[in-house]
Amino acid sequence: MNFYSFYSRLGFTFFISMALTLSAAGAPVHATIESGTGPRLNGEYDAASTGDIAYVAASSSFSGKDTLMLYNPLNPEQPDGRELYTSSGSLLDPAFSADGTKLAFIETWGQAGFLRLTSMDDDDNTVSAIKVLDLQTGNLSNMIKVEHAISEIEFAPDGKSVFFLQAETAKSVLFNQTISKTTFDVYQIQINASAPVRHTQLKSSEIESLKIAPDGQSFYLAFPSGSLSNNQYKQQIREFPLGSGNNTGSAISHSSNERLSEFSWNKDQTLLYYHSEARSDQDGSYKDKLFVYNPVTKTDKQLTTPDGYVHRPVAVGDRLYFMTGLTRFGYGQSVLYAMPAAGGEPVPVELPAPPDKSLIIPL
Repeated sequence: MNFYSFYSRLGFTFFISMALTLSAAGAPVHATIESGTGPRLNGEYDAASTGDIAYVAASSSFSGKDTLMLYNPLNPEQPDGRELYTSSGSLLDPAFSADGTKLAFIETWGQAGFLRLTSMDDDDNTVSAIKVLDLQTGNLSNMIKVEHAISEIEFAPDGKSVFFLQAETAKSVLFNQTISKTTFDVYQIQINASAPVRHTQLKSSEIESLKIAPDGQSFYLAFPSGSLSNNQYKQQIREFPLGSGNNTGSAISHSSNERLSEFSWNKDQTLLYYHSEARSDQDGSYKDKLFVYNPVTKTDKQLTTPDGYVHRPVAVGDRLYFMTGLTRFGYGQSVLYAMPAAGGEPVPVELPAPPDKSLIIPL
């Protein structure tokens, strides 16, 4: 799950420099990445084929509010971006529809945003809502509101429904103590529908990213392969046909001892970009890397050196986006980068900060 939202609010300001070696095709490309001076990002964003980028930024004041912003670097008429929605809770996982005209996002209260899951003891205090904004009309729809954590959302290809991962708390007794475990499953809700449809009975705490196939007939999860080695699940990207009742899916990527937490297909699903995290045997620190995987040749290539915190690949059109940050738990400044999906030099995307709405305290 994601660790970004909570710690981005702590207000730390860091200046970082991180050397990345990127190569999606051909010889390695070397790039030095430095932090910017833009908004404090929590790592939650999406990009559309229209060039629009939706992202969540923390307020520069002490209000502690999340603001959903929209920005298009190719649109000179809105150099400061567009403020879409501000919440006193946490905003997670903005997701564009395929045509870029709608934007779905999660608003949640009482949820530990940095874990993107509920309390490990009980999720009764967690409330999550899925909202859909029509970017052409400005109409905001409240699709669903539940007393559970919702961690991932994706539009169906036709834009008429939204898939999501929803949590529930399973309780068991171990050594005369009640143990709670947060598990996730895949749901789908039609726009204007009153109730969602549950597609899986996985009840797994190991589900990571959710993606929908272009034909809408299957979905992909970063999911354990079922074997346990050295107390670690071997994870891989697996495909689940919609409506089949298949709870194991079929493997798309190779099996990895490292946690595969986030992934994205290119436009014709010939290349799979994924984020992997591994714990160092030497100092116990986590190292984060981006890879590109070819399902036909079953080979992958590392895109970044394992330094710092590189996460959330988003492939759209002929571009690959990703975020960088200082460390897993202690950064206050993320930077969005873009590079050609076929390989090339990454460049920073300067995102505008939301308007500063500092609190005015009457005397």
